[in-house]
Amino acid sequence: MSRRDALIAAHRFGLGPKPGEIEKIGGDPRGWLLEQLEGPIPLPAAMQGLPPVSENVLDWWAAVTISVAELVKRIRKDYRDLWYREATARLSAAVTTDRPFHERLVWFWGNHFTVSGRKAVAIGMAGGHEREAVRPHVTGRFRPMLQEAASHPGMLFYLDN
Repeated sequence: MSRRDALIAAHRFGLGPKPGEIEKIGGDPRGWLLEQLEGPIPLPAAMQGLPPVSENVLDWWAAVTISVAELVKRIRKDYRDLWYREATARLSAAVTTDRPFHERLVWFWGNHFTVSGRKAVAIGMAGGHEREAVRPHVTGRFRPMLQEAASHPGMLFYLDN
């Protein structure tokens, strides 16, 4: 295969070529793609240490006893800060990954099972939804990912269920 095929693979299936990536793909773009889906895929370093969404849910329930004004203030501060940390980690994972095809699949399915950050309560759970419900299942079977995504606290709050 040609350099052109390597460029197409990096753009269509990855996140665009990084320096040296076209040479790494070489004459086997299909092999490069399949290799990225093999074996256990660890959580990107930038996402390690982020709190599980279940902590946010417990925090939110504890906040129900405070005034609405205080709740809005807390959500604007804490949940937006958490959303920013999640978004920064997601971008960092995309920039530093050696598996851009896998990352693109995470983005695709994360978008498909969207939890919008436009709802005040869901904003602190949107990144965790992708990290906890989509990312672990992206190279596996669809049904477990669907079940996890649909029953995740972020999705339930987003859908008001």
